[in-house]
Amino acid sequence: MKIRRRLIARKQQLLTKRIKKARQEYARGEVRKGSVAELMKEISE
Repeated sequence: MKIRRRLIARKQQLLTKRIKKARQEYARGEVRKGSVAELMKEISE
């Protein structure tokens, strides 16, 4: 049971890091909104 709790805790830590990074990117204006179609169009250009 202890191993399972450690795995859960590790996943929570990774998620916390991802959220923090995403918030920092958003604050710097590095995040854009758009549809999948717009993204695919941009990638193909």
